Amino acid sequence: MNDLAAEVVKTLDDKSGVLNTKQIRSRLSRKGFTIKDPDLVYLLDKLIKQKKVIRVDRNKYRIHYNMNPLIGKLDFTRRGSAYFLAEKGSDIFIHEGNVLNALAGDEVEIKVLNTARKKKEGKVIRIVKRANPFITVQVKEAGNRFKYEPRGTSFSPNHQLQIDLVDYIPVDGELIQLQIDDDVPGKRVNAYYIGTLGKAGDNDTEMHAIVSEFGFATNFAHATAKEAENLDETISTEKGRKDLRDVITFTIDPKTAKDFDDALSFEKNKEGFIIGVHIADVSHFVKEGSALDKEAAERATSVYLVDRTIPMLPEKLSNNLCSLRPNEDRLAFSILFNCSIEGEVRDFEITKSIIQSDHRFAYEEAQEIIEGKADKKFEEAVLTCNQFAKKFRKTRFEEGAINFETPEVRFVLDKTGKPIGLSTKERKEAHMLIEEWMLLANKTVAKFMKQQAGKFGLPFIYRSHDAPSFEKLMDLKLFAKKFGYTVNIDNNTVLARDINKLVKAIEGKPEEYLLNNLAIRSMAKAIYTTQKSSHFGLSFDFYSHFTSPIRRYPDLLCHRYLHLFLTEKKGGKQNFMAALAQHSSTMEQKASEAERASIKYKQAEFLESQIGENFKAVVSGLTDWGMFALIPEFNAEGMVRISEIAFGDFYFDEKSR
Repeated sequence: MNDLAAEVVKTLDDKSGVLNTKQIRSRLSRKGFTIKDPDLVYLLDKLIKQKKVIRVDRNKYRIHYNMNPLIGKLDFTRRGSAYFLAEKGSDIFIHEGNVLNALAGDEVEIKVLNTARKKKEGKVIRIVKRANPFITVQVKEAGNRFKYEPRGTSFSPNHQLQIDLVDYIPVDGELIQLQIDDDVPGKRVNAYYIGTLGKAGDNDTEMHAIVSEFGFATNFAHATAKEAENLDETISTEKGRKDLRDVITFTIDPKTAKDFDDALSFEKNKEGFIIGVHIADVSHFVKEGSALDKEAAERATSVYLVDRTIPMLPEKLSNNLCSLRPNEDRLAFSILFNCSIEGEVRDFEITKSIIQSDHRFAYEEAQEIIEGKADKKFEEAVLTCNQFAKKFRKTRFEEGAINFETPEVRFVLDKTGKPIGLSTKERKEAHMLIEEWMLLANKTVAKFMKQQAGKFGLPFIYRSHDAPSFEKLMDLKLFAKKFGYTVNIDNNTVLARDINKLVKAIEGKPEEYLLNNLAIRSMAKAIYTTQKSSHFGLSFDFYSHFTSPIRRYPDLLCHRYLHLFLTEKKGGKQNFMAALAQHSSTMEQKASEAERASIKYKQAEFLESQIGENFKAVVSGLTDWGMFALIPEFNAEGMVRISEIAFGDFYFDEKSR
């Protein structure tokens, strides 16, 4: 009976809501427990007396919430209420009157409330850590006074902002930066003026505002910058480093790239080919515990806005010592794949190396070789690498990888940063060539590290992508059915096959954006974790990030710990790595949101010059106040309010939207 009682409590806790006796019995039976209704009611009464369960209605029960404080992050709704993002079970609802002065993304401590309501509720009792201590506001003159409107998504309609302007004299249209002052108690967000960013609408001002909104540092700390300047620039063949400078080696990157952190090499032998994936050896220069290392860990990632990059590492590293520039000796971490003539990867060798790139290709130049139009010198190398890449890609999709092709926007900017052209990027074989070899390298390292982990007791950071939740898949299935498409969600292999069929079937059709976007949103977010787990989207049992240590801290850690494994050294702290994995996931998400914010701003700025023009658009979303419309050729989306539609009568059907 004790086991059954514990299972009843666990069943209610997993649900994090209200169940009746029939639902409880059904869930218990799935777990192999059988109990009659009278016995279940008796057991539930007993658990009520023990304050483990609460009866919320005549035949409905929920868990008796633990009153111990919980620490986590908040996500706000449009109306000002919030949800505490729980690690397991359902998220906890926070009424707008109980959010204190927390903002979106803040780490907070909450207390779960024992209300009689069906939904689990909580109350914020303190701010543990601000997601961003800075706020950007726009100054707007309103009659004989000034208003200060916060930029970004962290403020909800119910937040009240109290500003100490210090010596600032308000100027209409300026963007100013404030710093939150949490020493002042109360439910208002108190902040004081620290600087002016410039006039709203100016390119630099708007980009600085986005950087400020997400809390990224644009300048490196003095100690970090000094350490970078004093780095030993000697590139030498140290003991244990393989000399590969005589092997044909090349990079393939965008035309505008300034740093080149990966390269491929090609060598023929009697049995087939040795194809190398070479990644800049950042860990050689960035030593554990150094100022460079500490700041790289804090930044966790480079941030890419439309017109600028906020690098994880100083320029001396990212654009010089760790950039695999042509005709210069460079230190690398390499994986040499021994490949048969038939197209099979027989085995591999992981080693530190010294290389020299023979040529820097832009994607367009590599594509010309693939299409047989240019450069006979590298023709065999590029074509052979591409043949392998096509085979890797075909195998991935046969084994259950999902083929999402999301359109990327390309801007043409004038000297002031104003967009004068806008199009979507076309992915060709040259892009996929590099992508497949990098995926193979990441998968190979993850599998190797997992095999070695037990031997040396070292922690490691994996890249994890869970299977989507049943609820989101059901939404996708039902919505796709309205357009005549079938998506089987019974098991992951069939699901991946059906999503790929769906993506192919909707290509070029009006419903393409809607269904493709819903399918992408149904997927779980990829995260970094010390717990080995598979990558659903790629259909890999093992996956990590090894290929971009210039711009991703987990990759730098991967290099560092891979070297420890290869040299058979022990060490590493699991808790330390787990914290870094979580922080890197958070910073990656913020960087992605900042990039999207800069793209949306530039799209809006470009479309200002198109006012009065007519474009074909697709309805991409519906709300009770209007609809979202997407212009496919610009991949730009905007709101069309009901009040602005000059014809017809409309009503909003929440269930069918």
